[in-house]
Amino acid sequence: RRVRLPGAVALGWGALCLALFALGFGAISQRVAVVRALPGTAPLYRMLGYEVNVRGLEFRDVAYNWENNLGRLELEVHGDIVNITDTPKKVPRLVFGLRDEKGVEVYQWAEEVIKEPLPPGKGATFAARIPSPPKSIKSVQVRFERERR
Repeated sequence: RRVRLPGAVALGWGALCLALFALGFGAISQRVAVVRALPGTAPLYRMLGYEVNVRGLEFRDVAYNWENNLGRLELEVHGDIVNITDTPKKVPRLVFGLRDEKGVEVYQWAEEVIKEPLPPGKGATFAARIPSPPKSIKSVQVRFERERR
């Protein structure tokens, strides 16, 4: 035997489902705006499989190699930064985190590598030389410097 809900109750449940769907759709489609307003939500989006690029800039083809400069060992890090938005973007200073074999950051270097804003959809190559880095370096992480508030 089926129980019939009164029309107002059924309409209320339908409205609730529609509101939850709209909220979920908005939270996914506007995730950059949500993370800008509530930075603590970024790990939640990552857990759901959504990367959120708040800056609108992307690293590509980052690599490093050791160079001998007049008997001094230097680390050269190079790659591309691409503006993935529809507006020009200023590139913040880059932070180069040098990590040992355990993945622990043992040295950090920050440098401004691109001075002009990147046009929409365009990229630029960067290269930085880090003088006298620790010899125990096994990997390099490149990231944007955090904005100062």
